Amino acid sequence: MTKRQIAHLTIEAETPLKVGSANSDFLQDSPIQKDWNRLPMILGTSIAGVLRKDFEGNDDEIFGKDEGSKVIFSNALLIDEHHQVNEELLLEKSDFLRLFDNLPIREHTAITDKGVAKEHSKFDEEVVYKGSRFKFSLEMLDNEIAFKQLLELLESPSFRLGGGSTKGFGKFKVLAVSTTTITTPEQLAKYSSSLNSKLFQYHKVDLSTTIYPKNHTTYTLKIKPDDFFMFGSGFGDEEVDQTPVYEKIIDYNKKDLSDKQILLPASSIKGALAHRTAFHFNYLNELYIGNNEARKVITELFGEAKNSKD
Repeated sequence: MTKRQIAHLTIEAETPLKVGSANSDFLQDSPIQKDWNRLPMILGTSIAGVLRKDFEGNDDEIFGKDEGSKVIFSNALLIDEHHQVNEELLLEKSDFLRLFDNLPIREHTAITDKGVAKEHSKFDEEVVYKGSRFKFSLEMLDNEIAFKQLLELLESPSFRLGGGSTKGFGKFKVLAVSTTTITTPEQLAKYSSSLNSKLFQYHKVDLSTTIYPKNHTTYTLKIKPDDFFMFGSGFGDEEVDQTPVYEKIIDYNKKDLSDKQILLPASSIKGALAHRTAFHFNYLNELYIGNNEARKVITELFGEAKNSKD
């Protein structure tokens, strides 16, 4: 039989995660993808797409084009407080899993060149808590070099899952990797596809090699306020009229949420940088009101909303 390599991977969100379901409901514009237990889930196709983009080599041969894919990714399921995933329907959720019934909502709006909110541009996104852990499997037909490269890509500093990767979402770290190789029909018969089962004759993998994606350039920007930062939530409380944005983090050690923490949204920082870049580009190139050349350059660098008309 053809040799198969199998890996089980446990990952933890270092930033909030946005895995949209492409649906909307009465409560939010963009709810996240959920499994049969209404728990956050990452589709295996999303993981495959990210790895294919940065794969060095013949990605059509590995991921499939005219022929089928040689690598299979399971869906990444949420890990509970007992370090297990729930692959069957739950009759009742634990207190820990019920924490994921009400997830953080990120508010967004577009800003005009005058620094005010653009009309009819407000929308919101549901995100998964920072600190959430997921587990998934990777199975591949005999190709040890490509198999190891895929595992190493998961350790890349630029590895992101889900949407909003350019505005602070989707960064993960690998907590654990275990692998095994199936070489005989007897081993295949004993193998269980459950993510909760331990791989027989497995060994942990050391992913100490850092692999950067194609054409990767890193810039680090450190900012310090002259006086203070003000990232308003749009709401007040019993003490002040305008409060900062707060968000909580899931804590597996405490099996609970953390205290609320002040949040500086990456989209706010990115928006301010985009407007300042546009101003200086216009000034240096003598581009004035009515000329859209500056906008084209900024869009290539910072991106824009899908289906944006102006």
